Amino acid sequence: MVGSDFIVRDAVLADTDQIGKVHVETWQIAYADLVPKESLENLDPAQRAAQWVRNIEALETKPAEFPAQVLVALKENQVIGFLYYRPSRDEGAYPPVLEIITLYVLPEFWGTGAADKLMQMALDNIATNTPITLWVLKNNNRAISFYQRYGFIFDGTEKEDHIPSINHTITEQRLRRN
Repeated sequence: MVGSDFIVRDAVLADTDQIGKVHVETWQIAYADLVPKESLENLDPAQRAAQWVRNIEALETKPAEFPAQVLVALKENQVIGFLYYRPSRDEGAYPPVLEIITLYVLPEFWGTGAADKLMQMALDNIATNTPITLWVLKNNNRAISFYQRYGFIFDGTEKEDHIPSINHTITEQRLRRN
């Protein structure tokens, strides 16, 4: 998918270093008021890249009935954002419930339509009427507004989640789209 001089396509292993960089840089800006600064400063792009190698390799061997995808948005062959969805990890959620695990775009590309292109391609690739959930940091109003534009609403579920890579516990709220 092409738009605003960037493209969206499936991620490949060669993208993982850049995905790791986007993952860390986006967290450091987007969560600056939600997570302690020292936790964000300790994030390691190489560690995140290794995580994305594992995720993408797992997709290459997944069964056909396991809908999952990592998409990247690129500008001039550089990853500027990515989105990952898969079957929901939530207890009691059974197929066909899917979960958007991550959607991050470098801050300098916020408002350019990159996140919209990633979301739209994911929604286009997911079967119509498939329930989709996602977790968002409580008080992450920018992200909440974005997801609400796509029909996601709070379902009343919150959880505390300890993130080992930042050694911090966060509060997340679940949004759902049916």
